[in-house]
Amino acid sequence: MRKEELIKQLKERAPLLANAVSHMVTYVQDRYPSTFPSKEQTEAVNNYLRSVHADGDGSTSERNCEHRRIASQNITIAAIRVLDSQQLDRLQNVLDHIAYDKEYYMPLTFSFGCTIYKPSSKLTDDENKLELLYSAFVRTACISGRKQIRY
Repeated sequence: MRKEELIKQLKERAPLLANAVSHMVTYVQDRYPSTFPSKEQTEAVNNYLRSVHADGDGSTSERNCEHRRIASQNITIAAIRVLDSQQLDRLQNVLDHIAYDKEYYMPLTFSFGCTIYKPSSKLTDDENKLELLYSAFVRTACISGRKQIRY
């Protein structure tokens, strides 16, 4: 089954679930996936979890986080028809992180004093890590009084 067909079917019954599945399937199937989902993708999941009252009293207690994690499995179950087993594992791993951290998404920038690093979703995780290490190197050079290094 194709993603579009699945989302169409889900929208008839549960529009917030359909939105969460759509965003997360897009994230997991991305050719060059980033380490974290976007803020919009995380918010789609959070909106669905709030709609099924998985937040409890809204606190981040272990009990509420476990309720969110269990409820997030509905997103994975709904995506079974369009994802392979590795993608499903990755999806549930990301959903588990979102269950415990409502703000689990890619930060817009990392600031290192005089250097700002912006992660790219077009780079692999390893390439983003190398960029981050380079930014840390530049920061060290700035702190030590050397001129800023440009790349």
